Amino acid sequence: VRAAQTHRKVRLKILNTCIRLFEIEEKLKNEKSWCLVHKNDVVKLAEEKVKKEMPLHFACHIQFVRDVALSLQKRYGGNKLVVELAALLHDIAGGGKEGHDVKGAEMAKELLKQYGVDDEISDAVSRAIMTHSVKDTMPETTEEKIVATSDAASKILYPSAFLMLSDKEPKRKAEWFLKMIERAFNEKIFFEDYKEEIWPVYEKLKRELGKIVEAVENCSKS
Repeated sequence: VRAAQTHRKVRLKILNTCIRLFEIEEKLKNEKSWCLVHKNDVVKLAEEKVKKEMPLHFACHIQFVRDVALSLQKRYGGNKLVVELAALLHDIAGGGKEGHDVKGAEMAKELLKQYGVDDEISDAVSRAIMTHSVKDTMPETTEEKIVATSDAASKILYPSAFLMLSDKEPKRKAEWFLKMIERAFNEKIFFEDYKEEIWPVYEKLKRELGKIVEAVENCSKS
């Protein structure tokens, strides 16, 4: 009798354990689904904010930075959410303005806090934005290097779009842009194989801009 009672107790304990494991599994599934939905919502919110507040900048630069960044993330790894959010928000404080990287990092962190993004993700996004200009602080993580590289490469791969953002005097625009892409290629591309891949595009663009600069100088002398 005692053996039968013990056996029933063991079976009951096993059954309760199985039920508990099932409940935990279902809870994890639901949490995972919620996280995926939440991630998509956050990206959408960030994109809509940039489109609304900086429509021309999004059309001529940010969308291309995001495209390049996502392709590099597939290639080199890193957290996709961090890469995409940092690419979308990297110029949130105004692209090209002095200190926009530091200020943008602070603004992005506050914005992501409002969206309910956890500190680990928001901190990583903030740092990727702070380092994307490659000035006072150098990119260190894979995500940071991807965002800096994407910002630089997009100007080389989509020059006509980026030039639409410039308010430089027409005869000085080519000289200004030539200096920009030279720094972008030489100082902001952090993956050597990718650098080799876009080198022909860079060289062709540099030659074309060089010819324009030379022509402008000759015309000014005559």
